[in-house]
Amino acid sequence: LGVDSDNVYIQGFQNIVTVHTQSQSGPMFSIPNPSTVGKWTLVEEVALGVSPPKTSRPGRRNSTLELQYISTVWQDGKPINGNLTKVEENAAAPPSDLTSRHLWSEGDFPSFQTPSAVNVKSSPFGAVGNGRHDDTEAIQKAIDSNEVVLLPKGQYLVSTTLSLKANTKLVGIGRTFSVLRSPEHGLTNDSTLPGMPLIETFNGEGETILAFFMVLLYSPTVNTYALNWQTYGDGCIFRQGFFSTTFWGAETQPLANATVAKPIANVTHPLVVISGGGKFYTLENEDWHHEAPTYRHVLVAGSTAGLNFYQLNTEHCRGEANTEIRSSVNVSIFGMKSEANYVVLWIVKSESISLYGYGGNAVAFPFTYKYPSSYAQYTPSLFRLEEAKSTRLVNLVDYIRVKGGNQTFMDGEAFDPHDWYMVLDVTRDVHTPPMDRPVLYWNSD
Repeated sequence: LGVDSDNVYIQGFQNIVTVHTQSQSGPMFSIPNPSTVGKWTLVEEVALGVSPPKTSRPGRRNSTLELQYISTVWQDGKPINGNLTKVEENAAAPPSDLTSRHLWSEGDFPSFQTPSAVNVKSSPFGAVGNGRHDDTEAIQKAIDSNEVVLLPKGQYLVSTTLSLKANTKLVGIGRTFSVLRSPEHGLTNDSTLPGMPLIETFNGEGETILAFFMVLLYSPTVNTYALNWQTYGDGCIFRQGFFSTTFWGAETQPLANATVAKPIANVTHPLVVISGGGKFYTLENEDWHHEAPTYRHVLVAGSTAGLNFYQLNTEHCRGEANTEIRSSVNVSIFGMKSEANYVVLWIVKSESISLYGYGGNAVAFPFTYKYPSSYAQYTPSLFRLEEAKSTRLVNLVDYIRVKGGNQTFMDGEAFDPHDWYMVLDVTRDVHTPPMDRPVLYWNSD
């Protein structure tokens, strides 16, 4: 429980922040606004850690578990005694794009109503969308000759990588209605080949948009992954799509008679790989079957052009991390959720990475736990930092789970909060205490 403000503009308020508690009628703590009336104040950083009241939960074997959490402000591997405040008084007015830089333009965002959109089922393309006919050629032809390409309701079998142009806008009518799916064997029968994406964006600056459809991969496709996002630019947007590695129904079965197909497999390649930039709205994956240690729901690798996520929901992963950010610069996550026991976010050899708010029922393995030998060997935690410079993790709060679950259950196993760590900073060789839910963990250098 705490407050963190980063680059916030305020005007007309007596206090920048005021903290109350349930046991006090008046404010417990406040930071006055230093600016002249009518002037702006730039709150470059305010982090206040306020420990919540004690609570309890039913424990194992009919016991009651008493829980006293703390919310600490951390800087460069050390807890701060007090609060962190950096304020510029009588500042210049906010930039004109302060909010618009985070939004899409609704008026001209491509959809099924866009006049120039071409329907892949229409002539001369002729996609079928029944999940059995190979629609790769039809969809690629529409992409090659048009900017806005519509996937109407249907399941579209894709047997080779769809290559997008710099300005391609590929849109469906909803992620449960418009589905791109791989064959049962993936994009190749040769499992020794390197991973092949179902969709690959232009490698360079562009205005690429993917929205309102699902990519569905059959579970044993060890050499096929969903998306290789290489493009970057202010107009590059992913919006309300979905990726999954669990396929319901074999391609020879009618959808009405579908059964769950769960063959034994080890999916080794990350599902979504991002080396470009842009804005991702509601990127979600919650699969957990057949995932090897090297698997990631999302791998951000070599991204330097500026990348923002607006609600990143990667959960249940059985690989070493749900999301990994490696060798990247200037990546921001505005809201994140996760579940199960493996690392939520692993930041490696990266700089200027920010996470603004985490919640979910993920529970790290106890700090005495040893990962299987095929996994990278670290002390377990939900967040792992390794050579992560100028990195901030803000308001890390979990849903309390103290009993129940197991490793065959998608949510994993619950453990006593006294027995696991929220943050492990490998480079500084420190971790947050088990009962600490940091309002800010900040590596300033």
